[in-house]
Amino acid sequence: MHSTDLTHINHNRDYRLISPRAYTTFRHASVHAVTCIREPLKHWREPMNSLFNDGLDDLQPRGWRQRSGGVPWIPGNVDQIMDGLFSLLESIRSDGAVDRPFVWEHTGAGTTVRSALHSMGSCGLVHRPDRKGYTSVTLEGAHALETRDSAYLIKVFHANVKFIGEALSLLREGRTHGELNDAARDLYQLQWTTLDQVRRRTSWFRAAGLVDLWKGSNRAILTDLGIRVCQELVIINPADLPGLRRDNTESISLSAPGPLLAGELQRLDRQRLTSRKPQIGYIAGGSSVAAIRTIVNMMSPEVERSAFLALCAEQLDVKESSADQSLHTLRLLGLIEQTGPRTYAPTDICLEWLSTDQAVDLVRILHSKVSMVGEVLHALPHGGETSAVFQWLRNTFPQNPIGRAEVSKRLLLLQEAGLAERITHTAYTITTLGQTFAASIPTMEITPLEVQADESSFEATPPSNPSASFKTLAHEVVEAATDSANPARFEKALATCFGSLGIEVEPHGGPKKTDLCLVFWNSPTERRRVIVEAKTDGAGIINEDDVKFDALEEHRKHHQAEQVIIIGPGFGGRLPGWAKDKGIPLITAEEVSRWLIRAERIRLLPRDFFRIITAAKVADTAACPDEWDTAERGLESVHRVAHALWESGNDGKEIEYSGGALTVRDIWRTKKESALDPSEIQAALDFLSSPLVRGASVSKSGEYVAASAPSLVAARLRCLADGIDQGIPTLPTPGSRTTASFQGGSVREEVDKSAIASALPAQVRAWARSNGRPVSVAGRLPHSLVAEYLAAQQ
Repeated sequence: MHSTDLTHINHNRDYRLISPRAYTTFRHASVHAVTCIREPLKHWREPMNSLFNDGLDDLQPRGWRQRSGGVPWIPGNVDQIMDGLFSLLESIRSDGAVDRPFVWEHTGAGTTVRSALHSMGSCGLVHRPDRKGYTSVTLEGAHALETRDSAYLIKVFHANVKFIGEALSLLREGRTHGELNDAARDLYQLQWTTLDQVRRRTSWFRAAGLVDLWKGSNRAILTDLGIRVCQELVIINPADLPGLRRDNTESISLSAPGPLLAGELQRLDRQRLTSRKPQIGYIAGGSSVAAIRTIVNMMSPEVERSAFLALCAEQLDVKESSADQSLHTLRLLGLIEQTGPRTYAPTDICLEWLSTDQAVDLVRILHSKVSMVGEVLHALPHGGETSAVFQWLRNTFPQNPIGRAEVSKRLLLLQEAGLAERITHTAYTITTLGQTFAASIPTMEITPLEVQADESSFEATPPSNPSASFKTLAHEVVEAATDSANPARFEKALATCFGSLGIEVEPHGGPKKTDLCLVFWNSPTERRRVIVEAKTDGAGIINEDDVKFDALEEHRKHHQAEQVIIIGPGFGGRLPGWAKDKGIPLITAEEVSRWLIRAERIRLLPRDFFRIITAAKVADTAACPDEWDTAERGLESVHRVAHALWESGNDGKEIEYSGGALTVRDIWRTKKESALDPSEIQAALDFLSSPLVRGASVSKSGEYVAASAPSLVAARLRCLADGIDQGIPTLPTPGSRTTASFQGGSVREEVDKSAIASALPAQVRAWARSNGRPVSVAGRLPHSLVAEYLAAQQ
């Protein structure tokens, strides 16, 4: 290692990324280097290298589950891949930025460092990129680069990748690629459907001089060097492999959930399963078991919100806005709760998980809150590739679509919990423990999609069922963002999304034109215009080369808009910094899909979306949840206040004491665990006691009593919504089935009860959807809707 490498590690604090043993070696070496810095390099380089080599030569393989399933891929033939690998390592050592161009040696193929790293996998030569888009060569990678020792390189692969030394040991007597693949399947349960992975391994062996390929018989066999290297490796015994399926395997013990978690799983009926969150959400540090454990422990036993935000910024190197979004995500996942106006703590069910520290318990919690967690395990026997898992889930559960990125998140969590095993870069298999786990939890019923719609024929018109529309659009906008061969699809999806959210859309498109222009109707005298630049990319990253800022400014002036926004699958390189300097928000397709999912629960106004869009900071779209939180808290406060009044109005002691009446202070005390502010309670009471709602009554002394059950109040609000949207239907003749009139500000309906009873709810709902009428998927149908249906049948 060069002295400049020592300086780079010291100044950039890269020692945080290496093991304690390697860091100790580094400290001794750097101290020795500093004491001899005034002497010629020959006085200290040799002892320093020996210190490093003592630690680097003793490579201990990672546990089988922790090893990667895929070996690195480098373009070129057997004689070229070593030089190609070393040229990549040399390039990374000189410049750690991952979103810059890179050209493969020999082939001349152009790519980016990030894409090249993706094809490398987790082979132990390079660190994973950090949040700022930089990486560095590991100590093992630097040693291999300095020595160009190909045998040492294979040892590094063996320590980090499955079936390296194991494959070498099987080649003592010579095997064909087919025989080697059969052994990988039968002995090590690596379910490779092609010979690609074994051919990659033998290519590296041949490039390192460890294996020869007998062309006559097409059999690979060890050389003398290969035999010596194989003797130095620690080869795992197939009988000792953890959690893999074997014919003679003993039963795998699955730890039972705690009482709180067991009760939560028992309550997972069909309705709860279908209403789970579609996405895990943003969590600072990632959505791994270790990251979630770390961030939850920050809040134990209780923490002030400001202290938590500062702690995340210090320890996880994230912005406070990102930490705030993590807080919101963990609340929705049921892992933390608000214990006071500004304090938070882990929930009881989360503390139960922390006490056992079992990763499967966290998976159980997430399964109860997030869709398609346990269901992913059922997809693995149908195809281990991530794309196949995604397609199976999409066809089997069409009513709960999730994106490919969400599938990958779930697979990584299941792998970490030992429920799934990674066999290649993109392929997984279910473990015996995973099979036991899948059978122990309630999951969605399998309802295959009979007719698979062609994605290219997606129409920019929302379905008649709003709920289905939002779920369909949320899935489509994420998928279309990476369909770089069809950019018009993404533009059409965005136009439909914003239109469904109540924003006026002017489609343009075409060469030298803006893609969309959004018009936000804020008041009769105020309309705000925003132009949208829609960008697609197959790899999911838009960089500075894909955006022409001067052209965007021309479009903004031409359409008299006050803001430009860029929407794409993801952003990297120098684009976030450049966009921030120019005041242009970057919004991901994933963020737009989250807006649609949240719109199922509560709708925002165009002015709210304008504030969200223009407040979105570059590279931090998680920074704008306030409008949603405010609206959702208002909805939650009405729910809690209505039920508090109803409970008091049916409590014998409360009736005897106060006639069932409550003040704002009384409700605040009874609902203290929900941390509602008195102002929020008062706003909910004002709404419930309004003349149109009439869900509560207020006395002269300022006390409130329930006027009807919450379910009846909700039914009345549904009728009011129908009335606002469609008006009150006036039927042709007074003597027919229904007569509707408006008297004294209230609606009076005389409905033929026998006709109402004869109308099948399924027929009414089908008619309502086909005519664009909003209708619930379950529950009692409004009489006005049934009456309108009956009138249409005459």
